Amino acid sequence: MPGDSLELLIIARLPFEVPTDPIVEAKMERIKEQGGNPFIDYSVPEAALKLRQGIGRLIRTSADRGVAVICDPRITSSRWGKIIARSLAVPPIEYKDFNRLFGDLRLFLRESD
Repeated sequence: MPGDSLELLIIARLPFEVPTDPIVEAKMERIKEQGGNPFIDYSVPEAALKLRQGIGRLIRTSADRGVAVICDPRITSSRWGKIIARSLAVPPIEYKDFNRLFGDLRLFLRESD
């Protein structure tokens, strides 16, 4: 059954595409030519989509439970990070104290057994 073996997903960095990739470069150049902001109009939505897809591998059915830990501080410290955070199905909880985070993780994972 999907989700049985995965309970914790750790994401080290937000999943931005490589801006020097020729296809990404071309898409961003086109947005720029049309008067848009390539980062806000392309990179941020693409990163949000990839993040949701990654978390979707953790939670596949309504019966699944799990935790996604996003270690990239830009998700809460930047304006565009907050845009990505708002795109998630569940609002993120920000932890500044690792001991509290680990304690809450232990408790959550113990409850899901």
